[in-house]
Amino acid sequence: MSGFFNNDVISLTLKELDAIALRQKTIAQNVANVNTPGYKRLEIRFEDKLAQVLKKLDEGKLTDADIEDLEPEVVQTKGTTQRQDGNNVNLEVEMTQMLINTVLYNTLTQQLSSQMANLRTAMNDGR
Repeated sequence: MSGFFNNDVISLTLKELDAIALRQKTIAQNVANVNTPGYKRLEIRFEDKLAQVLKKLDEGKLTDADIEDLEPEVVQTKGTTQRQDGNNVNLEVEMTQMLINTVLYNTLTQQLSSQMANLRTAMNDGR
């Protein structure tokens, strides 16, 4: 399939939603540890990997293994200590990231819902 009904696009959207859910949990963990001495902020790396996979999709070289292997990575940020106690969580940064993450989640779920509605319409011959 190609275009709007591409199963690869739906699979990639679901992968991105999984990464967003993990990012939300990670942000919540950072916020919960804002007063924990020595705690180092966690973040999710996913967008660069997604961009590489999307490039393969555009080039027609995407494989099922590429999609299956696309996973977010949890990394601990170091060298960015905000306070004397060694904690590097900045609550304003976390709240901003949470807002961005929420907007992205809402956008992708609307997109996925629209794709599924179009699939249902196509399967019902437009009825």
